[in-house]
Amino acid sequence: MSVMAISSYACEVCDKINKLFKSVILSVQESRQLEANAKIAYLMQHEYRYHTLESLTNEMNMKTRREYNVKRNQINNH
Repeated sequence: MSVMAISSYACEVCDKINKLFKSVILSVQESRQLEANAKIAYLMQHEYRYHTLESLTNEMNMKTRREYNVKRNQINNH
């Protein structure tokens, strides 16, 4: 193998490792945000009388998942 081929292969490996770490970190952040949403929904429940605790938590979680799906797509497409 030439030096260029080895260098190119090493870059591909590094890129895959980089994407893996970014994906893991993003998943940890998302799970922490979903946990925080449950706690925040409990505290905000009195402000949203038309919501139950479950529906408010679900609405917040859906928004969070949409945001993190965009971030996840950015990682996978680069």
